Amino acid sequence: MYWGGTMAAPRKDEERLRLYAAALKLFGEKGYAATSYQDIADACDTSKSVVQHYYPHKEMFLVLYLDEHFAWVRETAQKLCPSHTSAIQLLCMMGFVHLDRLVAEEKGSPLIQDLLGFRTFIEGVVMRERDWIVAHWPDAIDKQYLGDCLVVALNGAYGLLSIASLEGRIVTPEYVMRLSFAPFAISQGLSPEYVENVIEECSVLQVIQ
Repeated sequence: MYWGGTMAAPRKDEERLRLYAAALKLFGEKGYAATSYQDIADACDTSKSVVQHYYPHKEMFLVLYLDEHFAWVRETAQKLCPSHTSAIQLLCMMGFVHLDRLVAEEKGSPLIQDLLGFRTFIEGVVMRERDWIVAHWPDAIDKQYLGDCLVVALNGAYGLLSIASLEGRIVTPEYVMRLSFAPFAISQGLSPEYVENVIEECSVLQVIQ
């Protein structure tokens, strides 16, 4: 078998993906904090040094998860509202899809429970969504203000989910949207009635089956 040149890259990619898949499975079973490099190595019948070679920082697994998650969120939101031309409508749909998935997975996933309290994850989410909204509001007078509004909305949403989880309460995506994204959308000049209609439309679609 040829190990040099360009033929080595696909094999490295396969190993990287294998380690990532094993890590996510363990995170889902034990939680992110409780899973060690050695756990991942044992699950893949390899050494801890091999795992650390591909993922020098444990947070790198979460970065990949975050990238995959938001690629899915954007794709799903766009499929669910192809007729929506307003960026605020798409943003609300993205917010609902994202929160709907988090709420659904949080009920039985130690990983999601960990992520809700993991600052790096929250900051990564906020930065990605802030950059997205700024890029999709080309005519905004104050993009910094727009981005800051979204930071407040997202942090509020995650804070509520985290506290509800600690208290053993179940909150719906609609409830979180009304308390976090609705004030943000209204601050951009949309009427409360319009925002409520968008939230209700999102909820009727039942993103998570």
